[in-house]
Amino acid sequence: MLARNTVWQFSTAANIRFGRGSHTLLVAEIQRLGIERPLIIVDQTIAELPMISELFRTLKSSIGGVSIYDECVPEPSVAIAEAAIAHGRAAGSDGVIGIGGGSNLDVAKIA
Repeated sequence: MLARNTVWQFSTAANIRFGRGSHTLLVAEIQRLGIERPLIIVDQTIAELPMISELFRTLKSSIGGVSIYDECVPEPSVAIAEAAIAHGRAAGSDGVIGIGGGSNLDVAKIA
């Protein structure tokens, strides 16, 4: 049986970390990459989860210039991706982080 607090890492062209507790590694990774104004792409349901709300507070206090785009929907249209890009540009974002399922990650990859 796998331990409940196991964090996995899958490395391809990008570095992907997932599993219980993996969110605690995000601040250090953002700092390691030199990102000062990350754009977080998420949907409203996930954004309202207590763990994610706490993560947003931690990021804002540690990084400062965090911008959150929470308008992702299942099967996002090109307009959703364009809106996420415009949101990031308006905020001066210098990195993109996708949190959630496939649609959120698809929009994050485009942004």
